[in-house]
Amino acid sequence: MQDIRIFTAEDIYLVLTTVLGTLLFQMAVFFFIKWRRYDKKLRLQDQVINLSMSIFFLFWGLANFVALPFDLGEVEARLGALKMDLLFFVIGTFALIYTLMKILEIKHKKIYLGVLLSSILIVLLSQTADNYLWYYVILSSVLFVFIIYFIRKAHILTHGEILKNLIPIFIGLLIFSTSYIRKNLNLLAGSVIPALGEFDDLLLLNLDKMVDIFGMLLISLGFYLVEFAELKWKQAIKHLMVINKGGICLYYYPFVEIEEKEARVKGKKTGKGGVDSEDFDRQLAAGAIMGVQSILGEVIDKKSEEQLEVVDYKGKKLLFTSSPENYINVVLISEQDLLILHEKIEKLAKQIETYFKDYLEKNITKIDLYKPISYLIEEIFHVDNLKRDIILKP
Repeated sequence: MQDIRIFTAEDIYLVLTTVLGTLLFQMAVFFFIKWRRYDKKLRLQDQVINLSMSIFFLFWGLANFVALPFDLGEVEARLGALKMDLLFFVIGTFALIYTLMKILEIKHKKIYLGVLLSSILIVLLSQTADNYLWYYVILSSVLFVFIIYFIRKAHILTHGEILKNLIPIFIGLLIFSTSYIRKNLNLLAGSVIPALGEFDDLLLLNLDKMVDIFGMLLISLGFYLVEFAELKWKQAIKHLMVINKGGICLYYYPFVEIEEKEARVKGKKTGKGGVDSEDFDRQLAAGAIMGVQSILGEVIDKKSEEQLEVVDYKGKKLLFTSSPENYINVVLISEQDLLILHEKIEKLAKQIETYFKDYLEKNITKIDLYKPISYLIEEIFHVDNLKRDIILKP
């Protein structure tokens, strides 16, 4: 009769570590492929984000495997394994922080690089496990606070379907930011109050690893549902027009006034007229845009009653939407076609039709009457530098 092998706590921990490491490496490959498939239509910063996220997942995956000798109590390899674990943890953590900084447009690169180099030196020069333990706690706490700030900022920038899709990422990142605190809970408790350091180490480690796997699954789900570009929509928007059903531009709002001025100066020097020169007739442009949208809509699908929503022209996207009763069209010129931008212009079109319905029903086109549209635009698009005095000259 053959002996029946019983899985020990060590065996279960090895299996859980392998599962978690596989998930981390899978996400590292996912973002590495996105980085390698360089798309000229994407901003360089978006490509940097893909690379830094790949580094984060790769090094945290490596950290889980190199820590095995320390976690399983192999005395001879404990200090070296712990040092490698912490080194990979530091690199992965700072790759994640760098990614979040890029998304939120936080600068202070010198401070970031200084803290990173200091952290690596601490890892290389420290000689005792206790030093590492407290360093885990401090760095994990900084990461946790940073992720809370990221969640708060992302909540302000997004809404609707995008925000729902981000929730798994938020929860997963919070779980991972506390990973090393939970992992070292037994050592921490034992170092502060010896009587509390009597937990079963492997039981805690196995529970901790299962929590991490759950967090990793949530992160994976979130990244398959949403792109980071949705959080950087402010960098994509350029111009917005509100056009009535007769093709008259009732309101124009430039999100990039500085770029417009530079283009106009260039137009003067070259003597060429164009969409950004001083001779730019927004009324003519409004009629042309609506004409192109109408013609393309008929050519692409004559039977469909739905409006054409996006036109791609020389790297720029023209996003279209109509108000519920088709009194107005909102046209947004953007660098990217993002779901959140469609949601915002739909909301704007509804609000404009609600507030100005009396004028729109009577087909009143006096531009000064539509000045308050700027308040609606700046509220929906969270404009920092208000331009409420801008109106379209008749």
